[in-house]
This record gives sequence, structure tokens and C-alpha cells, in this order.
Amino acid sequence: MNGRRRNPSRGVHYPAGKVGGFIQTFKCAIVIVYTIHYICVILLNTNMKIGILGGTFDPPHKGHKLVAGIVKKELGLDRIIFIPTKDPPHKVRPKVSPQHRFFLTRLLVRGKKGFLVSDLEFKRPGKSYTADTVQELRKLYPQDKLFWIIGADALLYMPRGWKEGYKILDKCQFVVVVRPGYSLKSVPGRILQKVIIVKNRARDDISSTEIRRYLKSGKSIKGLLTPQQEIYIKRKHLYKT
Repeated sequence: MNGRRRNPSRGVHYPAGKVGGFIQTFKCAIVIVYTIHYICVILLNTNMKIGILGGTFDPPHKGHKLVAGIVKKELGLDRIIFIPTKDPPHKVRPKVSPQHRFFLTRLLVRGKKGFLVSDLEFKRPGKSYTADTVQELRKLYPQDKLFWIIGADALLYMPRGWKEGYKILDKCQFVVVVRPGYSLKSVPGRILQKVIIVKNRARDDISSTEIRRYLKSGKSIKGLLTPQQEIYIKRKHLYKT
């Protein structure tokens, strides 16, 4: 037979060794495909712990990144999503456009593993309410647990100034970063039981208000922003007025 197998349907001869090699290769391919499929299923169904840090970020500074890093580490979060506010309902309108603040935030976290920036609120008309953003995020991440990061001052203001007041605490897990000078004694115990308290160990003398004042007066902001942010602000002539 000269070591060949005959295909009776087409009269073509195949070397016996090649047939065996083809079958072995085919089996390996099947194993690889199922392995990849199994890994994808695991990755897609793994619940993540996602921190959300919203704010005007006018401009975003290293203090924001430090606080996000503290919360991420202490709670074991998989990622932090920064969401610049388009039109804050409780504050004066930001000095620069949402687009500028978005790019400045991206420059702040560039290269930082697990830190992302979203323009989610830019796509929604009207005021930027946290309650509405939480609802959208729950649709985007239905299998994941959300941790909304706020300051102690925000929790104190929540019952009288936030849309839905304390009821929003039932929509996702809130993390309250306590800074020096803020007491939570006036907050009802039943409310404190719903939130996670994290102490702010980051530099606390950084504020966007001060940075804007420095930029307007020409005072040095070295160490408060990243070099890339400083370059962007100078090129776009931001915060001069």
C-alpha cells in the first residue's frame, strides 16, 4: 500500500503521517478555542468593584488623584472612574468648558493603572445630578458594585441640597472621605451605617479654587498639577480671567 491511505470518494492519496498530523492539529485547535471561550466567559462574568469620583474638576489636581488612590487601595477597588460634571446644580458654573476639564482630567490620570475618565454627564442635557448619573452607571455596569466617592461636606449637605436627599444612598455604596475640620456628628446614625468612612491622609491644602487664583495671578503651581496639565493650560490660555 506504500504507506498511503486512499480517499475512495475522490481517488486522492494522503500520506498516513500527514493524516495523523492533521488530526492532532485539529484537536489542538479545538482545545485552544474552548480554552479562550472559557477565559472570556470568566472575565465577562467577574464582578468588579468600581469607584466613581465625580466633580467639577476646575481644574483637576493631584489631590483628587491621591484621594482616589487611597480609596482604591483601602477598599480593593478594580478601577476608579473620574466623571467631570457638565453643569453642577449646587455650584457656580465652572470657569472653563466641560471639554477642557475632561482633557485636563485625562492628563491628570494618564499612565495611572485602573484610573479612567468618562464624559457620561456631557451627553445628558440639563443639570448634572448624581442620582441620574448613578442610574445610568447601574445600566452600564449591571454586574458590578459601584462605590461613589464624596467628601464629608457633601454628606452634610445631602439632605437639603441633593436630588433625592439621603434616598440616593440606597442606589449604590457611598464612600465618605473625611477631611480635617469636618465633623459627622450631626449626621443620623442610620445614615452613617449606610456609608463607608475613609480618612483622608492625602495633602489637604490643595484646592481648585486656590489653583485658579494662582494661575490668574501668575503664581507658581508647581507640584499641584502634572507637567502635562500645566502645558495644556498655558497653550489654551485657561484661567487667566
